[in-house]
Amino acid sequence: MDFKDNVQTVDYFCDSLWLEDGLSKNTLSSYRRDLYLFSRWLKETQGVMDLSKVTNGHILGSVSYTHLTLPTNREV
Repeated sequence: MDFKDNVQTVDYFCDSLWLEDGLSKNTLSSYRRDLYLFSRWLKETQGVMDLSKVTNGHILGSVSYTHLTLPTNREV
């Protein structure tokens, strides 16, 4: 599996959510964006090219990275 397959996997997952749960267009768009970003982060920082190889540690690492690097509104 390569990175391109991850994009197809994310699309399939979001399409399934839409069919099963009837989620709004905005919700699906947000899920899709977040999953693409996570997949890219996995590839670029962890060398993980296959979403089926993701561990809890990868997820926690991504959340930690995002929390530490993204600007917040707390500094207002």
